[in-house]
Amino acid sequence: MRSELHRTALLRSRLRLPVVRRTAGILDGAHASIMAGHGHDFADLTEYEPGDDVRRIDWRISARNDRPIIRRFERETDIRTQLVIDSSRAMRAVAPSGERKCDIAMEGADLLAFLAAQRGDSLGLVVGDSSGIETHTAKHGTAHMERLLRAAARRIAESHGESTPSALLERAFVVSHVRSLMILVTDCHWPGPEDENTIQRIRARHELVVLRVVDMPMTQTTLGAQGAHIDALSDIDMDGITLPAYLREDEALAAAIGREDAQREEQAEALLRWHKVLQDPVSSSADVMPSLIALLRRRQYARG
Repeated sequence: MRSELHRTALLRSRLRLPVVRRTAGILDGAHASIMAGHGHDFADLTEYEPGDDVRRIDWRISARNDRPIIRRFERETDIRTQLVIDSSRAMRAVAPSGERKCDIAMEGADLLAFLAAQRGDSLGLVVGDSSGIETHTAKHGTAHMERLLRAAARRIAESHGESTPSALLERAFVVSHVRSLMILVTDCHWPGPEDENTIQRIRARHELVVLRVVDMPMTQTTLGAQGAHIDALSDIDMDGITLPAYLREDEALAAAIGREDAQREEQAEALLRWHKVLQDPVSSSADVMPSLIALLRRRQYARG
């Protein structure tokens, strides 16, 4: 896992302010669907800046001032973001980019937690696998955010269990007594038919989005932009997901594995669509920012 250097400083050094503003604005849209019917208090008017929600532009006042002006509002009710992170041992295997899936997952968790903290949301965490589940109460503040992210990173580094997304969401359901935005970070093709009761329970009370870290195909022979050959990467824990070279070169086997994987993916996507849950797959850390922006924007427009 990455160094436990001050995570907020790292994030601020990587994220340009317009990107943060745009993504936070989209997160506002996702939260707006949670608070539908509760109303907002008008706060003030301010000049539009890139990244602000264009739907908040007051066109009449903008025309009088010859520049776009937006209306800002104060939320009447505290909003909760609940991170639900799969810490299974498979997360320490590699993605198609050659990065470990856990590093990509934590990249997404870092960004989501940072945005929630910047908005002033309360942030909670449920992290675990078949070997156990940790629950961290939702609170406000940057220091709390950093404690949660350290806990998630430590859990992933130490875990030896199998992936259990439904058990994680069931625990999150029990501890989340107010309507929340739940964000599941996993590497599974979730849900399957056996998980439908869980997704129904979650969606009856909460908003849910899924960030899925893509598995490296078992027949893949090279990793990342450099094209390093898998057999040369002795320092990476492949966690038993690769096949010997002679099997990876078997075209019929590769096709059969591809069909099975595609079938599981299509089944999971169909169930998510049915229950109005959006997901986005990421294959590398470079995918995380654009994927999250796209995911939250889709959430915003789906409920707008």
